[in-house]
Amino acid sequence: MLLPLLLTAALVPQAETRAPRNLVLICWDTVRADHLGPYGHDREGCTPNVDRWAAGATVFEDVTACACWTKPSVPSYMTGTLPLQHGVYRGSSKDAAGVVSDVLPADSVTLAEVLQGAGFQTAAYIRNAQLRRGQGIEQGFDVYDDDGGDAREIRWKAMDFLLERDPERPFLLYLHMLDAHWPYPVPDEYATRYASAEAVERFRGKDWKALRDEVNHGERPFVGAERDEMIALYDGAISYLDHELGRLLAFLEREGLMEDTAVALISDHGEEFGEHGRIGHGHGLYQGLLHVPWILSVPGQAPRRVKHAASLLDLMPTLLGVMGIEAPPTEGIDQLAPGAAARPAFAEHLEPGRYERSLTVAQRKFIERFRPRRGELAGDVLPARGLRLEVELRQAGRALVATDVDEDDEEDETRTELKGPLEVRGRRLSIAGIPLELAEGWELYGTTSGRTAEVPAWVAGELVKAVGRGDGDGLLCEKVKLYGKAAEEGELELRGAFGGSPSEGVWTVGGQDLRVPPAVRASYADDRDLDRETVARWFTGEPRKRDELLVFDLGQDPGELAPLDGAAGTDLLPPLVRTFVQRRIWTSADRTTLSSDELESLRAIGYGD
Repeated sequence: MLLPLLLTAALVPQAETRAPRNLVLICWDTVRADHLGPYGHDREGCTPNVDRWAAGATVFEDVTACACWTKPSVPSYMTGTLPLQHGVYRGSSKDAAGVVSDVLPADSVTLAEVLQGAGFQTAAYIRNAQLRRGQGIEQGFDVYDDDGGDAREIRWKAMDFLLERDPERPFLLYLHMLDAHWPYPVPDEYATRYASAEAVERFRGKDWKALRDEVNHGERPFVGAERDEMIALYDGAISYLDHELGRLLAFLEREGLMEDTAVALISDHGEEFGEHGRIGHGHGLYQGLLHVPWILSVPGQAPRRVKHAASLLDLMPTLLGVMGIEAPPTEGIDQLAPGAAARPAFAEHLEPGRYERSLTVAQRKFIERFRPRRGELAGDVLPARGLRLEVELRQAGRALVATDVDEDDEEDETRTELKGPLEVRGRRLSIAGIPLELAEGWELYGTTSGRTAEVPAWVAGELVKAVGRGDGDGLLCEKVKLYGKAAEEGELELRGAFGGSPSEGVWTVGGQDLRVPPAVRASYADDRDLDRETVARWFTGEPRKRDELLVFDLGQDPGELAPLDGAAGTDLLPPLVRTFVQRRIWTSADRTTLSSDELESLRAIGYGD
């Protein structure tokens, strides 16, 4: 693989030890390396169990995740391949099939599959809706429990597995704990260990998503005491994880398993607290989001600190090397094998309007950003059937013509909203020629000025919004909103589900047929989310020119606050990326359409369109 060929000399000696029989791999979701004691964090009493255990283990000091959030990161360290190769970028995005999620391809080879093939019992206990069954991460696990639970419950499930397993066979146990993921849902005694009760309520209350969005959209600063309180809550959550780790390690010791079990602790990504104007994660490739812990204890192996750079891509081959099992080809290297050394660390991030990639070589870090340009997403692209649209309209004779089309966030696919000037002809009501029929028990609301459903006293030309169920015969209204004013010119809007295209240039939205001119269709196409197919196309042939370059000297500027002026990029990135794309595993079929329950589980942890 190409990245291993780019190693620099920083050899790590390998002690001769007998391979352990079992493996426990623990991921603490969202935990930055610099918030653990072995990495210099000095918050009193935060991670005493990690500190004691790490003193007898291997601590990898400089480890980079492959992505800044769970969905792409976990498949990367489970397979030793990059998102460019396994194709898992999105947890929820709008697609021709509806709202979809990328799935790890069946052709990927996971750590669990390798160990399962070697006769291991394999079990995983997971808390993160992005890793639920059906997303491909379960490949190779005999037991894959994605029912959630906090760190304590997951620890109990792990102990039950260890007590009930077949003692004649080795085991892999994977635990993924979400307690340090905002809104940091840990018991109050840990939430308030370092933070005030008022701060805990603010950051974990019902408005936590609104607070996050206000900060991340630049609508409010996040500095000073408020920032300190959030970090204090975060550290409290980590202290809860530490407590449960201590209980698990004590159990392994008590059951006589530590003498024949390798234990690894990692995180999938970090967290930002306003360092670059945002809080949380999933928004870039700065070190606070990528520098993660990796601590590994191997029975009989002396403690050490590995100072040279490593990647979570190295996790799979390193753990298999520890277990004495040959690893399949990956982009990673065995960091404990003779000759292991520092390596360039590559990471990437895809969001609706931007793709980023980064490469860190020694103390120099390069971040390249790419944005879709007009025409790159173009084409007469139809919305997904059932996708809700918001359409601005004008009348052209009896026809309705779209002047602008956007996607609508409303979740009820069956509801249609038509807003515009009311037309009154005797008892017949309409908007833009679309007949309105009042359903039994319909509701009048808004600026009613004393009018009621019994006596609506309709006024021709007034601005109204009719809400109900639409079809080709009109709209059956369940509610009508009055705005208390006359409609202005151009004030005509339709919201509803896309029902298809009965003919070229005609779209059915909310049951109504609309003419959608080529320019409006092209504008809609250009506003689509940037997808993995487009990114792969950019880097298959000639290198696509970047739109932005940031270069940092991490030795002088570890917080990445001052990009180097006039710095040139690196010539390593284009051939690397081209090679990664050529070794692509994913296809367009590696996706699944999300149910409403799945979307709700993602929204509960801050994701989901």
